[in-house]
Amino acid sequence: MKKIFTMLAIAASVMAVSCGKDNGDDNGGSTKKEENKTEVKTDENASLKGSNYYVIAMDATSYESISSKVTADLRPDDTNRFLYVWEGTYEGGSASGVNFYGNADGYTDLIVTSVGWSGAGYFVSAADASASKFAAIAADPANYYLHVGYKGKAGLAHMLSLVYGTSSYAFAVGEGSFTDGGTGVTKTALTPTSGAFAANEWNEYEISIKDTGVDFSQSFPSDGTNIFTFLSGGETGTEIALDAVFIYKK
Repeated sequence: MKKIFTMLAIAASVMAVSCGKDNGDDNGGSTKKEENKTEVKTDENASLKGSNYYVIAMDATSYESISSKVTADLRPDDTNRFLYVWEGTYEGGSASGVNFYGNADGYTDLIVTSVGWSGAGYFVSAADASASKFAAIAADPANYYLHVGYKGKAGLAHMLSLVYGTSSYAFAVGEGSFTDGGTGVTKTALTPTSGAFAANEWNEYEISIKDTGVDFSQSFPSDGTNIFTFLSGGETGTEIALDAVFIYKK
């Protein structure tokens, strides 16, 4: 069962967690694989019917089904693209069950450790991207969307952020609210968009790039960028499952 929420006015399969940029430690983000893979049925997944994909996290089977329409593969490769856990604040979860698209290729599953806070980001280096790759988004932001698949327990919210250059857009997924108290400045509590939330099931979020206000016309940062980040608070044991994170044109 999937729930889809479209946030207009308000607003990988990642197979490893790497150490390095932005205080990252390797905590083995789990993307458990299971036997008897299920074929992705693209006729049943509207989010695989678009064009001009900028893929941040997606399983290999689903990626292959849209590979001819990918403008930029931003998935971690542990060379120029990484998923960085910051200062050991997450460790790998079990990633049990199927992923967002219903196959057993895995997904990102992380659990908050006992450091007292949590944070991670999908990092893309300047060696692997340039402003020209994002020119199409900058020219037509109203028709491009950020897509996120999220699964979590009842009563929990996480903060996700799309980042490019000096601009960013933060929003909450899950249930309840999330307040970021980092760097000594407490942000306004972010509340997930209205609508039903199915705990422990994959939920689908889509946000118009125009409504995020993220400016993709900027120069690509010379030292790279954490293009997509997430926070889960400081309570030990809090789990976040993410999959199907990408920007695409509808």
